[in-house]
Amino acid sequence: MASARSKDDYRVTRELDAVLGTEWAKLSEPSRLAGREWLATFGEKPREQKKVFISWCESNPKNSYLVEELLDSFLTVLGFDVHYYKKDKILGTPETVISSIMDGCKLFVSLYTKEEGESAAGNVIRETGRRLDRSSEGTVLFHEEGVKIESMTYSQVLCIRFSREKHGKLLLDLLTVLENNDLLEIHSK
Repeated sequence: MASARSKDDYRVTRELDAVLGTEWAKLSEPSRLAGREWLATFGEKPREQKKVFISWCESNPKNSYLVEELLDSFLTVLGFDVHYYKKDKILGTPETVISSIMDGCKLFVSLYTKEEGESAAGNVIRETGRRLDRSSEGTVLFHEEGVKIESMTYSQVLCIRFSREKHGKLLLDLLTVLENNDLLEIHSK
């Protein structure tokens, strides 16, 4: 028996659809339908805003769209409080401020993208290492196709490959991570 859906459920689904926009077109028709069906099953937004930190390389202009326009918007619509260096830096001692913010986040997303050659940016490696020194819980590493990740380097962390041409799949994978870490409740029919 299907449960009654609130107006907020429909609003969240519409907002997600707007955020995803043309990214849906990059998915196959069956994947698009499955994604829409899955998005339609959302329950309430998180009562307490849970914090998410995204570690990424700002020097690559393609990453700005990926983080600031896509991931930040997507997570914000879902009710998360999204943080990353460019958004949170202030004058003074940014390392201390950013470290404090990172420590308070329930989910830490490392975004390893192609920079020079096949390696990830140094700040992403440092921020991820700092997080893992404290705990691997709530940490996920998304790595762009072509970026080599040594299997034993992050053996305690979920590593998920993504393609710049398939942002829709990246967002669906992120939804799975949120659900599996008990950060988002997705109701099934």
